[in-house]
Amino acid sequence: MFNIGLGELFVIALLALVVVGPERLPSIMREIGKYVYQLRAIVNELTSQFADELRPIQEIQQLAEDLNPVKQVTKVAMSATEPLQQTVDQVNAANQPPAAKPAPAKPAASPTAAFHAAPPHPAANPMKIIGQALYAPEDSPEELEELADASSPPDNDP
Repeated sequence: MFNIGLGELFVIALLALVVVGPERLPSIMREIGKYVYQLRAIVNELTSQFADELRPIQEIQQLAEDLNPVKQVTKVAMSATEPLQQTVDQVNAANQPPAAKPAPAKPAASPTAAFHAAPPHPAANPMKIIGQALYAPEDSPEELEELADASSPPDNDP
């Protein structure tokens, strides 16, 4: 409440002991305790009075919320769809295929298997790939072939 720690309380008690004296300190602490008790009782009473005063307002708000036509229609619609949803869930559960067994894990490929793998395929013509990426519906495949042939380097086969 006042954000006072144990060390701060110790300093306050020590200060009170010095100022008031050891003879009067117990009676003063008793008086402070009574005042704190009375203060808490007053706060609790005020809180309960405010709650009592606000209860009718909360009831009116709840009544207005319950009488809201959109919420009423939504509530009726949701209650009408519950049996249908249960039926759909039952049909879906009945039509589920049996659970398949998990595929066995494949062993990791050895480094020699990658070395003895088939040779890679010859590289595709990059201009042909670009032409296909830029292909518009009005372009014909023949125009794309011409574009790819015109931009590809000549073959130097003897």
